[in-house]
Amino acid sequence: MKRINKIIAGIGMLIMSFVVFPVSVYAASATVEFTSGTEVVNVGNDVSIVFTITSEDALIGDVETFIAYDPEVLQFVSGGDAIKGDNGILKVKDIDNTEGVEVKTYNLEFKAINTGVTNIEISGGNANITDISDKTSMSVSYGSLQLAVAAATDASDDCTLKSLKLSPGKLDQEFDPEITEYRITLPYEYDYIVMSAVPNDENATVDIKGLDDLVVGWNHPVVTVTAQSGKTKEYSFSVYRESENEQSENPNESNPMEELISSDNFKVLEKDGSYILQSEYAYTIIDLEDPSIIPTGYVKNSFKIYDSVTIPVYTLANDQNSDYLLVYATDASGTAQFYEFDKVEKTLQRYNGSLRDTVKKDAVEMTSDEYSKNLTTLAIIIAILASFVAILLVFSIKLFVKLKGYQTDDLD
Repeated sequence: MKRINKIIAGIGMLIMSFVVFPVSVYAASATVEFTSGTEVVNVGNDVSIVFTITSEDALIGDVETFIAYDPEVLQFVSGGDAIKGDNGILKVKDIDNTEGVEVKTYNLEFKAINTGVTNIEISGGNANITDISDKTSMSVSYGSLQLAVAAATDASDDCTLKSLKLSPGKLDQEFDPEITEYRITLPYEYDYIVMSAVPNDENATVDIKGLDDLVVGWNHPVVTVTAQSGKTKEYSFSVYRESENEQSENPNESNPMEELISSDNFKVLEKDGSYILQSEYAYTIIDLEDPSIIPTGYVKNSFKIYDSVTIPVYTLANDQNSDYLLVYATDASGTAQFYEFDKVEKTLQRYNGSLRDTVKKDAVEMTSDEYSKNLTTLAIIIAILASFVAILLVFSIKLFVKLKGYQTDDLD
C-alpha cells in the first residue's frame, strides 16, 4: 500500500506541475530585414532593395508572404521568379524547396516616380516561413525599411496656378496666382462646385478637395498644387452655402457674414446681431424662452467667447468653471435644442443628458497594487484547484483498488 501511495503522490505532483507551471514549446525563429545602399533616392532613378530572411536555430524551407510599399512613390520593376505584383503589393511565393538554408535573400528593383517617403515591409506583419526539417511555421521577427524619394536635381519649384474657373458661384475677387484665399457665396440649391485649376508648370500636379456635399453654412475646400520638386502651395476657399429659407439681398455679396474667430475646425460668425458657432456644421445661438426646459443641475450663465462677444450659456450649478457648457441653438433645419460646448477643444455635440458626468462618476480605475493583488488571488485559486484534482485522483485510485478486491497486505 505504501508503494501505491507513493505512486499516487507522484502522479498528483506531476499534475500540479502541469497546471501551475505549464510547459511551453518554442518554434524555430527567423528574422526578416529590408536593406538598401541608400536612404534617399531622386525621382527618375532606380533603387535596389535586398529582402533577407535569417534563422540561427533552423534551416529555412518555404517562404510565402506579401511585401507592401507606396505605389505613389515607387514603381516595382523586378524581383526574380519568386516575387510578382504591382500597385503597392508584391507576392512572395518560394515553395517546394528540398534543401534548407540559414539565409535567404531576394533582390528587389524599384524606380522612384514621385517625391515622398515610403516603408517597405511585410504586409500586415504576417509571413509564413517554414522549418525545412518538420515543415512547421517559424516564429518571425519583422523589420522594415524607410526610403525617402527626393525631387530630381533639375526639378521645377513652380507650384502656382495659371488659371482657376468654377461653376456655380463666383470668387469675391479676380483670380491672381499669388493670392491664396478667396470667398464664394453659393445658393442653397447647389451642394457642390465644379472647379478647373490649371498649374503654371505642366510638371506640377493639382489636388482639389472639399467641393462635394457642401453643408449649409461655411465650407472650406482646398486646392493643393505640388511642384515637380515637391514644393507645395495651397489655395483655400471659404464657401458659404445659403440655407433654404435664406434670401440674400445681394446674390453677388461675397461676405454674407463677419468671421470673428477662424481656425481649422472652429469659427465664430456674426450676422444680423446673431452669433453662429461652426465646427462641422453651423449652429445659431438663440435665447431660451422657456426656462423650465433647462436641464436639472444647470443654471443660466454667460461666456465671453471673443473680445466683447458674450453668449448665453448654461453651466453646472456646482461647477460653473467647468470646461463644458451648454448652449441653446438652432441647426441648419431650424430645430432648436441644447448642445454641449467644449471650451478647450472648441467642439460642439448634441447634449445627451450629461453622459460625460455619468461616465466620470461611474468609471473605476484599477491600480497596479489592486492588479497585483488580484493576480495573487488568481494564483492561489489555481493552486487550490490543482490540489483538489490531485486529492480526487488519489481517492479514485484507492476506490478502484478496493473494488478490485485487493487487500492492504497484498499491496505492501
